[in-house]
Formats: sequence, structure tokens, C-alpha cells
Amino acid sequence: MKTYTQKELAEIIEKHGKWLRDEDGGERADLSESDLRGSDLSRSDLRGSDLSRSDLSGSELSGSDLRDSDLSGSDLRESDLFHCNLSHCNLHGIKNHLYIGQRSDGYQFFADHNGDDWVIRAGCQYMSIKDYRLHIQSYYCDKKRSETKLLLDYAELVIADRGIVENKL
Repeated sequence: MKTYTQKELAEIIEKHGKWLRDEDGGERADLSESDLRGSDLSRSDLRGSDLSRSDLSGSELSGSDLRDSDLSGSDLRESDLFHCNLSHCNLHGIKNHLYIGQRSDGYQFFADHNGDDWVIRAGCQYMSIKDYRLHIQSYYCDKKRSETKLLLDYAELVIADRGIVENKL
């Protein structure tokens, strides 16, 4: 896997920005098959980039725009995706990480496998599906509770359908 310093990543992002604006010296960001563990890509405009088969575990992606990017086969465990735009991304084969969906208020829901169990991550919340269900009963209004319950139901179905976990939910 390729590795980059934070300075090298900044240069790649700068060239990618030029590519997006169709400026001279621009180049599409190709960070495929890269070791980006713990990297800071927050608030980056990486629309249309290639991050396939990369290790992004523990990376900071909050506020980034990754629309139309290829994240297939990447590892996003414990990465911060708060307010990260993943619209139209290729998320096929994401390792230890499932994209569940987005609530009408913009919160995106993910299921992460932490080695023992699956936990749901949305915004600053990070808890088991069972604990998340208890949380929404106490703190959410009817509409928000209803939408979140549907997303949690969907997460359970996807996890069970893929045979990823047996009776751990």
C-alpha cells in the first residue's frame, strides 16, 4: 500500500481541486490502495476521487465532500464521517463498515464491526443497535424516532441478510 505524508496529501488535494475546476496542473486524486490510517482529510473536496481499497481507518473525514468517489473495498472503521457527503459513492465491499442511510435532517448512519459486535454510528452517537433503540425512546421526537427506527431495522436486516453476525443484535 502506498503511504503519504500530510504535506503530500495536501498537494494531491490541491491538484484535485484544480482538476475539479478544470484548471491547468489539475489531476484527479488517485489514492487507491493507500494506507491513509489516521490521516486528516477533513473539509476536503475530493469529489470524484479514487480511494478504492484504501485503509482509511481512524481517519478524519468530517465535512469532506466525497460525492461520486470510489470507496469500494476500503476500510473506514472508526473514521469520522460527520457531515461527510457520500452521495453517489461506490461503497461496495466496504470492510467492517456498512452505510445504512441518511435521516431527513442529514445525519448519516453507519454500522461498524468492532471485532466483537456491530455498532451504529451517526453524528456523535456510537452504540449498539439495542442501546440506540433505548436512546431514541428517551431523547427523540416522534418523527426523528420513527426515521431512526426504520434505519436501525434496515441495519439489522442487512447485517442478518449478509450472514455477517448471528444473534448478536
